[in-house]
Amino acid sequence: RDLVRSRGLGDVYKEAFEYSDIKVPSTAQTTDDLIEVSCKVKNTGKCAGTEVVQLYLSPTSSEFLKPIQLKGFARVNLNPGESKIISFKVSLQQMAYYANNGWTIAGGQYTFKIGASSSDIRLESSCQLTGENVRMERRNTLFSISEIERKNKKASKSYIALPFLLWSFERNEESVNAK
Repeated sequence: RDLVRSRGLGDVYKEAFEYSDIKVPSTAQTTDDLIEVSCKVKNTGKCAGTEVVQLYLSPTSSEFLKPIQLKGFARVNLNPGESKIISFKVSLQQMAYYANNGWTIAGGQYTFKIGASSSDIRLESSCQLTGENVRMERRNTLFSISEIERKNKKASKSYIALPFLLWSFERNEESVNAK
């Protein structure tokens, strides 16, 4: 087996989790609110395990944005042979860069990458962002909203980003429907 040690988090078997079926829209507008990115993760090992699925963004050509940026993550527990669909709702504010005293969402080609870490990318797909540049005074969103498909339910982890505060909470359909 290909044993991997990642940032002191312990030993994991790389082939224990299989990533597949990445879905990214081929195009989006700079004025859109969200882009949904999803993939399937399967536990191919013999034991139950937990995987932290990470979403990265890489602009194909940008002098302002870093070449790879973490935009979201979801922790998923899987039994042997079990698979789940992980969805990320990425705000276009997460694709903005800061220049000239403001934030700008610019058109261009962006590649979404999904993996276990930035050095272990398993899937990637691109989206062409079209339209006029959008200027903002500030960004309100730092991380995407992630959802993990569960049997007949969806649970999501939401992140609310305010200046100097990042607050997260979990919700599921039962608690939403009970209200």
